[in-house]
Order: sequence, then C-alpha cells, then structure tokens
Amino acid sequence: MMIKCFYAMVLFSALTFAQATDSFNISGYIRKIYYLDTNSHSLKPRTNQERAWAYMQVADSLYKQIRYTEAIKLYEQADYYALKNQHNKERFVINYFLSDIYRSIGFSNKANEYWEVACSFFNSLDRIDSAIMTNLYKARRMEHNNQFYLAILYHQENISLLEKKYLNLPESKSLIFQQKIDLALEHNIIAYDYLKNNNLHEAKKNFEKTEFYLKDINIATQYQTPYYDLCKAIIAIKENKREEARKWFDSAEKIAEKKAYQVFAKRISEEKILSKIDQLDNHSSKSFKEFFKKILTEIQKVNELEIEREEKKVTDQSNQIEHWKSFFILLTATLTLYIIIKDKKTHKKRSPNQSENARITFTKEIKHASENDIQPPENFSFINLNYENITRTSTLISEAKESELLEKLNQFETGTDFMAKNFTLSNLASILDTNTKYVHYLLKAHRNKNFNDYINGLKIKYIVHCLCKEPKFQNYKISYLADIGGFSSQSRFAYIFKKEVGLSPSDFIRTLKRKNKTSQNTDIQ
Repeated sequence: MMIKCFYAMVLFSALTFAQATDSFNISGYIRKIYYLDTNSHSLKPRTNQERAWAYMQVADSLYKQIRYTEAIKLYEQADYYALKNQHNKERFVINYFLSDIYRSIGFSNKANEYWEVACSFFNSLDRIDSAIMTNLYKARRMEHNNQFYLAILYHQENISLLEKKYLNLPESKSLIFQQKIDLALEHNIIAYDYLKNNNLHEAKKNFEKTEFYLKDINIATQYQTPYYDLCKAIIAIKENKREEARKWFDSAEKIAEKKAYQVFAKRISEEKILSKIDQLDNHSSKSFKEFFKKILTEIQKVNELEIEREEKKVTDQSNQIEHWKSFFILLTATLTLYIIIKDKKTHKKRSPNQSENARITFTKEIKHASENDIQPPENFSFINLNYENITRTSTLISEAKESELLEKLNQFETGTDFMAKNFTLSNLASILDTNTKYVHYLLKAHRNKNFNDYINGLKIKYIVHCLCKEPKFQNYKISYLADIGGFSSQSRFAYIFKKEVGLSPSDFIRTLKRKNKTSQNTDIQ
C-alpha cells in the first residue's frame, strides 16, 4: 500500500515506517531524503523494523550536517536491526546511503562495496523502482563530478520510467498526488542541471513542467525543497532580474538552513557569489574555509575509523589462527594419548626390544608433526583507502597563495595539457608553479579527489564533451578515443570511463546515437 502524501511535511509514525517498506515506495523514500524534507521523527520504535527506520532517519540528519562518522555508525546500527528480521528493502536503502556517503568523500572502494550489497537486494524490489534508483545513484555521481550533461540523461530516463510506473497502477487521489510530486521533482532537478550546463532554454522548459505539476499543490508545505527556489533564483539572474533573484536565493538559503542541509547551504552561497548577488569578503571567505576544514576533519575521522576496523579485523584473524593452533595442539595431544593407551593394551605381549623400537619410531613421528605445525602468517596488509591524509593547518598554505593556485587550477582545467600521456603530479605542480604538497592539498580541499582520479576525470570529461558536441567522434574506434585521451591502453580507458560515467564507452555512444535519432524524428514530425 502506498504512503499517502508521502512528500508532505508530516511526522512519521510507527505505522508509516511499516508502510514505507513496500517496494513501490522505496525510490520515493530515497528521493524524499535527497531532495525534500528530512526533519521527520518517528514515535518510540518497538519492533526491529521500526528501529531500523528510526536509526536511518537520525543517520540521514547527521549526514546532512557533515557528521559522517556518526552517520555511518548509525546506518550500520540500522542495518543490524534490518538484518535480524531479513528486511531486505530496508537493507537496500541503508546500503544505498552508505555507498552515497563514502562516494561523496572520495572512498570509492568502500562506496562500490556498499553499492554491490544494495544491488544484491534488487530481487526484493519492484523492477521499475530498482531501475529508477539505479539511475538516481548514477545521476548523483555525475552531479558530484560536475558532469551535469550526463546526469540529465539519467533523470530523463527516470521520467519515462515514472510515467510507465503510474500507468500500470489504479487511479486514486493519493496516487495522482504522488505522481505529480515525483514528476515535478525530476523536472526540477533536470532544470537545475541544465542551468549548471548553461542551457537556459531547456532549463526553463523543464521548470515550466515542474510548475505545471505543482499548480494544484501547496508548495510551501508539500514541496519544500531548496532546488525549487534555487532554480527560480538562477533563472532570474540569467534574465537580469537581480532583485527577484536575491529574494529566491534568500528563500532557498533559509530552507537549506532550516533543514540542516549544510552542503547545500554552502552551494547556494557559492551561487550567490558567482551571480554577484553577494561578494567574497573576509567573512564569507573565512566561512568557506571553516566549512572545507570541517569536511576534511570528518574525512580524516572516517579514515581513522576504517583503519581501526581493519586493525581489529587483523587482530581477530590472528586470534582465530591462535585458536585453531591451540585446537590442533590439543587434538594432537588427545590423539597421542589415545594411541599410547591403545598401544599399551594391544601390544602388552611385545618384547622389550620391539616396544623400544616402536617408541623411538612414534617419537620421531611426533617430532616431525610438531616441526610442521601450522604457523600464523607474519604480515597483514591494511585496507587501501581511497583518500590521501591531508589536513589544512595554518602553516601549510596562506589564504592568498591558495586563492592564487585555485585560479591557476581553474585556468588549467579549461585547457588540454592534462590529455598528455603519462601526465604526472610534477607536471601539474610545474604548470601551477608550486610544489606537489600544495597540489595534493588543493585537489583534496577543492576537488575532493586524489591526483590520479582528478586527471582521469578531466580526460574522460573532455572525451565525453567531444562525443556530445562532435558527432564524428561517435564513429571513432574505442582504441582511438583511448589514444586521444592519453590513456595507456584501451582496457584502462574503458575501465576509467565506466567508473566516471557509469556506462562503458560503447554503451554511452549507443545512448547518444539513440538520443540523436529520437531528436531527428521529433524534428521531422
């Protein structure tokens, strides 16, 4: 049964938690947490299922407040209660968000690990719903990497899936309301992505569809998301309506602060500065630096948590080996005692010489067994975390130098120097006229990536841009695209491309060709 008025600003009761596990509602629940209200609370949970959802809500609130370590622990606590009763739908949502946390802070290995766990529960979900959530996950990845033109493709596919989903359901007031909210939200996010991709025309078309779906809905209470106000503000800026833009920026900022969306609140502040509604004065500069410092501190905490867990795993493995060693020693001693007793009973009539020979032989066997006894491994390797341990200190780099280097980095990204084969950290340091230590800090603080991921991302972004803007690139061989991108091999290029885009190069090209063909048919009609 569907949750009535799922996106309305209401308190979650225990009954709501029970209803929320229906597979139809899972994608709606995830979109709700990402984009709409998260300040909902449950009554005192009584069942394991209710406890799982309660922990999930608190964890989500902590995640929005950039308290990653606490959020991770509470999500894991939620997973513990969901696992106790084999609630696979809840486990899907939990692992979905654990993957999202780790990916947002650069721990791609852990993110992939949790995503694989989430995917293992797809059979428990509605087929269309699982496809919607997969697209949402991939779109979030693209938006995180500022590849908004790719995120748009996933959101557009979700609109088709949503229309198909509701077409197969019986009409009712609650379903019609839900459908309008879902479609309004998807078009809203597409509008924002188009604005970030500097396509005002398509952005306005999609935002008009958002307003069409919301025309009979109370936006102030049933669709309270900063994305709506932020889109209105950016559109107003692009149409040179500065006072109107300021009003919408302030409104978006208030919603984000009220909901404790700290990352989104900073994004709005950045948009205000980029739009020259606000200026980057000393106060705002200090605020941004404190914000990034908080993120780096939280990432360091997660890093320490993972190392601590890996050390515990190693210790547990060592203890397990010691336990097995003790078991085998005890087993050997027991068997030895048994053989000795049996030998005495069976061979009482043996001569003294025969007994002595048997004793010598048996002693040699025991000695041989002892020498070949199982030994614990000498070395264990710790987890390879996808994060470089860099924290900002007051003596590392001055604010003026950091601003200068960031400006140079922005300029570097507009060129193609990074396309060279075997482009190294030293090459980048030389271009920025600084040292590698500063480059490491700059990439982590402002791009949230290590050097290899950063350069690979720029290369893939360039190739994708060529594929989208120059149709002739869609006819090139994958090996040639790999060579253009400066990759050492075709397989390496294909691996990095899929990691960045979510599709293999050939699948992505097929998607573009299909989209171009659809556009041509539409134009003909």
